Amino acid sequence: MSNSKFAVGVDGYKGGWIAVIAPEKDFNKASAILMTDVQNLKKLIPGDAQIIVDMPIGLELNKPHRLCDVQGRQYLGNRRST
Repeated sequence: MSNSKFAVGVDGYKGGWIAVIAPEKDFNKASAILMTDVQNLKKLIPGDAQIIVDMPIGLELNKPHRLCDVQGRQYLGNRRST
């Protein structure tokens, strides 16, 4: 990993977003945060965290039809939100 002090995994679900945040050297101290708005979630993540977002299709509101998003949705079909 990088020089960050925290590792964060983020995933979206129908009700919003979940993030699991852990000190990089001690995953036994991990905690989870649920939020309805990704912008609010962003405010709770430490600034020096390394963040990994699972399948960020449609994350950019001003570019809802990026070619990679369209192709990703087509490829995943009905399983795109499982």
